[in-house]
Amino acid sequence: MRWTPLAALLALGSAWAQETAPGLPKIPAGQFQRLFETVKPYAGEFTWRDEIPWEITLRAAQEKAAAQDKPILVLRTNDGPALGAA
Repeated sequence: MRWTPLAALLALGSAWAQETAPGLPKIPAGQFQRLFETVKPYAGEFTWRDEIPWEITLRAAQEKAAAQDKPILVLRTNDGPALGAA
């Protein structure tokens, strides 16, 4: 069974909660490796990220778009930068 990225995040979040929340049972060492292998991305799962010419700063994207006469797609969220960088 392949796990979706959301299921993987939920499983890892559960493991983190067990590690940080007092009173919750911990994942046994023998099960941790199996769970880790289950949620780890398989080879080629995220190749699309390498195919997109990402730019981290808006200025770099503007310069590149102007030079190539292309538009810019900006990913933004309400609670912080979309790429996780400040």
